[in-house]
Amino acid sequence: MMGGLRSYTISQTRTGQPVASPVGFTIIEVLIVLAITSFMFIGGISLINGKQANTSFSQSIRNIQSELEQVINDVGSGYYINSGTIKCDSSPGGPVMTVSGTPVEQGSNGSCIFMGKALHFAVAGADPEAYNVYTIAGLRNNDSLSPFTAKAKLVAKPTVGSPVPNVYETKRLQYGMTIVKMYYDGDVSNQIGAFAVVSAPSGIGNADGSQQVNFVALADVTIIPKMSATTAVNKINGNWSTATDKSITSPPKGIQICFRSGGSQQSGLMTLGALGRQGTVDLKIFSNVSCTP
Repeated sequence: MMGGLRSYTISQTRTGQPVASPVGFTIIEVLIVLAITSFMFIGGISLINGKQANTSFSQSIRNIQSELEQVINDVGSGYYINSGTIKCDSSPGGPVMTVSGTPVEQGSNGSCIFMGKALHFAVAGADPEAYNVYTIAGLRNNDSLSPFTAKAKLVAKPTVGSPVPNVYETKRLQYGMTIVKMYYDGDVSNQIGAFAVVSAPSGIGNADGSQQVNFVALADVTIIPKMSATTAVNKINGNWSTATDKSITSPPKGIQICFRSGGSQQSGLMTLGALGRQGTVDLKIFSNVSCTP
């Protein structure tokens, strides 16, 4: 039959009269089947993507946890990046770093000593999001190894074109992960964007010979708005070279960093240095994007 929506077969009734019986599907029926199939397909893809996003976040958050633990271990063991071009001299206002072609031993450098590392998060202009790890140098003519009394400075350029050598690492967060907030002592009102890991006072060490470390919250550096590397270096150097030290050493409840997943509704809260726990970074995962219990 021309123009029909169904195909027909011919059968006979008991009276012998032919009757047309429809077979196949109407257009409406086909559309319904396609809609159901598409819905199931999209649901399956969403489920797979969700699992992939969760896996990516798990990998990225564990990676940054491992990197932070490595920084702590490096300071405890006295390991620092050394390109062989750093020359550090004493000065009334703090150590002066210049470029030198003579290789220098790890740990100390002339009248200066490498005493820790500073980490600056949410560096302006970094995409994907990055953080910088700087070496801290201080005057070695004191016994406390306090960044304040040692008038510590970072081995990095405080201004564009400065003769100070840029000896630091830039590390990037993976899979679109970003930092949400960073604070100390478990109080979100204590917002910061950088902290330092410094060697504990001389004479205090672990059984294996490694040094214990202190954590220092650097209150002058913030995440919002993001700071450039040179601005952060100036702020951090200013904390320790002036009469007013704005850093907070060894906060009892440690330093907290909240990271947000780049593809799932998850976040991870890391705590460093709480209750004297130095070598590990505690991690809690949340099913929201703000590290809210």
